[in-house]
Parts: sequence; structure tokens; C-alpha cells
Amino acid sequence: MPREWKTGSADYYNCAISMAQLTESVDKRRPFALIPELIDYDESVTYKSPLRDKWAKLRFDGIEPYPNTKGRELSKIYRKNLARGIENTAVWQRKQLRIPADLGAKFAQHGPA
Repeated sequence: MPREWKTGSADYYNCAISMAQLTESVDKRRPFALIPELIDYDESVTYKSPLRDKWAKLRFDGIEPYPNTKGRELSKIYRKNLARGIENTAVWQRKQLRIPADLGAKFAQHGPA
């Protein structure tokens, strides 16, 4: 996602943007969020990619949209806004991603998305 969406909270606390601008950037980030699907017996969580299959929220040239998403409005992402090497990541390549409980707890973020 674009850099200004990633740094919205820091920009707000540094008085670089207003609360309205922060709220707008948070709303624009929502389609990029992983979609929780299943909590396993070992407390690992399986997430769905926001880029693939019927639950997709994003659209990218070169990845054919799932037939059921053709009627929905998907947020278009552009290569210039992506990190280098993103095509090699699990979120990009897979339909689902499983995050073990210990790793998920280490990077957990509580509060507004």
C-alpha cells in the first residue's frame, strides 16, 4: 500500500496530518487487510488473501479476478505502490496464509485497523 497510508498514525501524532486525514487513510487501508478464516486447534490463524479468489478486495493487472468478484468494486493497486519483491511473498502467491500463534502474538496489533 502507499507509504502515506502506512505512516498515518505517526504522521498524526507528529501533527503532520489531521484526524480526518488519519481516518481517511485508515479507511483506504481496509481492503489490504488479511481476512481471518480459521483459528486452528494450536491457536494458529489461517487468513485469506485480499487479492485472490471470491473474497478478494483488491485488483491488480496480471491477476485474473475470480468470476464472482466481477460485479463488485475492487480497489485497484498499482505496481508503483508495491514493495519490491512482493511477488515472492506468501500473501501475494497464495490464496491462504497460516500464521502460527507464537508469531501472531509477537506482531499482534490491538485497536483500530
